[in-house]
Amino acid sequence: MLDLEAVRAAIGAATINLVGISYGTRVALEYLRRHPDRTRSVVLDGVVPPELALGSEHARNLEASLDAHFALCAANEACRRQYGSPRALLDELLADLRAQPRGVRYRDPLTDEMREDLFTPTAVAGVVRLYAYVPQLATMLPRSLAEAASGRPEVLMAQARMIESLVGAQLAMGMQLSVICAEDADRLRVNPADADTVLGTALVESLLEQCAVWPGAGVRTTSTPRCAATTRSCCCRGNSIQ
Repeated sequence: MLDLEAVRAAIGAATINLVGISYGTRVALEYLRRHPDRTRSVVLDGVVPPELALGSEHARNLEASLDAHFALCAANEACRRQYGSPRALLDELLADLRAQPRGVRYRDPLTDEMREDLFTPTAVAGVVRLYAYVPQLATMLPRSLAEAASGRPEVLMAQARMIESLVGAQLAMGMQLSVICAEDADRLRVNPADADTVLGTALVESLLEQCAVWPGAGVRTTSTPRCAATTRSCCCRGNSIQ
């Protein structure tokens, strides 16, 4: 939190308004804990509370989000008639790919060149997870899943490639591991109940393996703050569909 406090001091503000989104909500809460007298207001969007072992809930949260998105399709006559049950399509596709991943030839969405990659459950899970964050993108899933189920997985494969190229390149994995390994790894546990979900247990297993050798693991820097009496407002926002 030293950098945030340094910025506040540098601009000469007596108090500041904080807006935290996702993991940023934990940062905002920690700043509030350390500097309640310097915090005027806090907006928390998609709260990640300090007591949560980040990563432990991803598989279950994604299932709940997908259920909510697919319920919208079920409630829409045109969507229901055109695509049936997107959940059933997704489950069948994942089962097939777990049994036998297959090569898919498709057009790269960034270069427009033809390429061939292995179509895997991981590729499908990556698209489904990232698209579930954005309702507008999630509306594309029923069609993409139906196409793949009909033997035309090129759209899903192109979407997976786009996510890998655009989103993957923006992730600072070193910083992410430094945070998770210090603040969450000691509370992370593999939940066998997640094995049948879209994400499965691979994410938590991978984090635990990496944190076992990552420098600084286990050095916690946050605690459980609360809105202090000197804070004028603390607004929390969440959405069950995202």
